[in-house]
Amino acid sequence: MVVTRRIQFIDGRGSRRRGWLAGSSPWLAGSSPWPAGPSPWPAGPSPWPGPSQSPQPDPAASPRPGPGPPPTADRRTRPGLIRYRGFFFGATGYHTEAWAVVRHLHRLGYSLRILPVGERSDLSRVPDPRLRELLKALLAPLPGERLAVEVQHVPPGFFRPSPDARALVGRTMVETDGLPAGWAEACRRLDETWVPSSFCAAVFTAAGLDPGRVRVVPIGVDTNTFRPRPGARLPPGVRARPFKFLSVLTWQERKGWDLLVRAYLEEFGPREEVTLILKTQPLLGGTEEARRRLCRFIGEELGLAVSDIPPIVLIQALMSEAEMAALYAACDAFVLPSRGEGLGRPYLEAMATGLPTIGTGWGGNLDFMRPDNSYLIEVEELVPAGASDRPDPYRGLRWARPSLAHLRRLMRAVYSDPEAARERGGRARADVVAAWDVAVTGDRLAAELGRFLG
Repeated sequence: MVVTRRIQFIDGRGSRRRGWLAGSSPWLAGSSPWPAGPSPWPAGPSPWPGPSQSPQPDPAASPRPGPGPPPTADRRTRPGLIRYRGFFFGATGYHTEAWAVVRHLHRLGYSLRILPVGERSDLSRVPDPRLRELLKALLAPLPGERLAVEVQHVPPGFFRPSPDARALVGRTMVETDGLPAGWAEACRRLDETWVPSSFCAAVFTAAGLDPGRVRVVPIGVDTNTFRPRPGARLPPGVRARPFKFLSVLTWQERKGWDLLVRAYLEEFGPREEVTLILKTQPLLGGTEEARRRLCRFIGEELGLAVSDIPPIVLIQALMSEAEMAALYAACDAFVLPSRGEGLGRPYLEAMATGLPTIGTGWGGNLDFMRPDNSYLIEVEELVPAGASDRPDPYRGLRWARPSLAHLRRLMRAVYSDPEAARERGGRARADVVAAWDVAVTGDRLAAELGRFLG
């Protein structure tokens, strides 16, 4: 932990936190979703202690079967073998969604094996011990059963042929108003393309894909894990004022961290009882890189002295789902002025926790965010997608420009009228429990898979 006057840096568990990303992210060197050439087709433990963390009954929780039997190498209670190819050892949205899918399919008794992309062997990168055991079991061969369907849960640049599968499905997403070069061609080689939102479906079909082969198959959140927890505590070492804004994001232009920091520092003064908590992951340059970018932005871009700003906490650490759920519950509101989302999983997690949630009024998140259950930031226009996070394939595509002035007004409204904000957060949780719990979306995904199983 490092404190620089009003900015607090929490880096997690030392050197382990600095090294866990190597080889595990879908955007890292050596595993880019933008392959060379014209075609991608080749010839843990409980959260922080305290009474608030003990399980509490929740009348709005979604009914769900128990965690299921312990992982075994063979659970063939349903016909047809599913091979699930994707990212399993890391902490991006692709990893989190893949975990949710295999957990649910295993619970339902499907014959299932996983095929990791990128880092294959470092189970220590998976923070949940029970999940580690499940992934370990699902890596083992399963002889004697013919492969029915392979799902490739990756960006289209990672799609690969699967000659031994009767059906091949791609599960992917897009965050801009069009597809990067080569993506439509890669999708045409599949039997179907599954996307998480109607926004993504519109973009893929506008690129010329057959609408009958593009299906909206979202993956929700566990509303029994992400739920309100009265009295929840912040992670050890985090110091914050009474009202806490939380943002969970990767440190890239698309997520709008620069817009958020600007809005927060321009709207709130150094004496107000508010703190902005930014939860992210270390960049390739280590934890120092995000620190430098944040301090440089505040000092050089905004021209502010660090001593004259309201507090900011930057957390760069790998956390388990239970730890993340506790972090959400310990805060008072969630804000993410993203420039584009295929779905917007952090919004779902925040809304499931009952937090008043401020998000951009453009993208896949509009499938579940509405003016009555969230705070939608006005979009001024679509602008060329930045090239600072991703390489040239985004050239010529556009994403949103959220309104800075409207973002400031929404943050002030949530801070100034917390009772109304909590009421809207309660409606958000009810909506997510009813339609976006992983048990609901998981059953829908299983039904889609059933069309390919014999």
